[in-house]
Amino acid sequence: MVQIMKDKMEICASCGSIAPAGKYQCSRCHAPFEYNRIVVSPPKDELIYTRICGSFNCRRCGHNIALSYFTLDGFQCPECNSLERFDWSLWEDIVKDAHNVADLCGFDQPDAANHEFWQFLRDFTSEDLLRDLRAIGRNSSRLHKKNPNPHLAGYSVDLSPGNPVCSTCRTPLQIRVVDEVLQTYCFECKRKEPYEIVSGLEEYQFLFACIGQWHRAERSNEQSRPTLPFPEDASPWWMVFQGASPLRLKIERKIRRQEEETKRENLKAEKRKARAAERHRRMRSKVRNRAAVILLGVGIVTAVVTGAVLQFL
Repeated sequence: MVQIMKDKMEICASCGSIAPAGKYQCSRCHAPFEYNRIVVSPPKDELIYTRICGSFNCRRCGHNIALSYFTLDGFQCPECNSLERFDWSLWEDIVKDAHNVADLCGFDQPDAANHEFWQFLRDFTSEDLLRDLRAIGRNSSRLHKKNPNPHLAGYSVDLSPGNPVCSTCRTPLQIRVVDEVLQTYCFECKRKEPYEIVSGLEEYQFLFACIGQWHRAERSNEQSRPTLPFPEDASPWWMVFQGASPLRLKIERKIRRQEEETKRENLKAEKRKARAAERHRRMRSKVRNRAAVILLGVGIVTAVVTGAVLQFL
């Protein structure tokens, strides 16, 4: 896999979002970075995280409905109590962009003009998205997305890479998979919390799990899930992805195809060079043979003439 991200990154100790090197305050929670920068190592099990915070408009009353968890069943508007659909056709772009942000944020990539990966990335995405991805970690901590389709529900989300932190002590959480459950663990508080693993979406994206109060695993053990209060504002939560993003995989496939094509062209060039060398060798051999025959003929003629001349003397 082409590695773009560096081995470690700095996050905000208050909210877990990435802490840009060129900023002095977190744009997500407004905490000053002077005392709130934490260095975290890459997660294990190929898990990567994106902090999501957003809302969409109720098509009946226009009220902003918080996207406070992942569901394909829709959300109930707290203003008019109507059930508003927010199906996969709307989630797909959000999930895809969230995975790209977690996997392709460019806070330690080489110069795009001199790096093959970013040159290929230009072929698959827009310059605006490329610029936003490269800015994350340098002077930006988020990717802001709006629904580009005016015929569907208008949503607005902010996506930030980082690492979830403990809500009590703000220590970066250790995240691992135990018995088919995603488990977060805080070394300071010694607290473990299990979360559901998303299933049934393998054919769409690599969304692995969600970390948020609506996705705690113990809620699925009850006969009916308790109804959580609707947040007045969009509360942040985390999407967990496993492995490289589809965009990275697509670029890597193209790079491999180009490398294979380059190898084939090099092999063809070597074969052409070998054939040309063989033709040159055969031609030189023929020339040498002809020269030898000519010299032999000249020698025989010279000998005959010399012998005839000597007989007459």
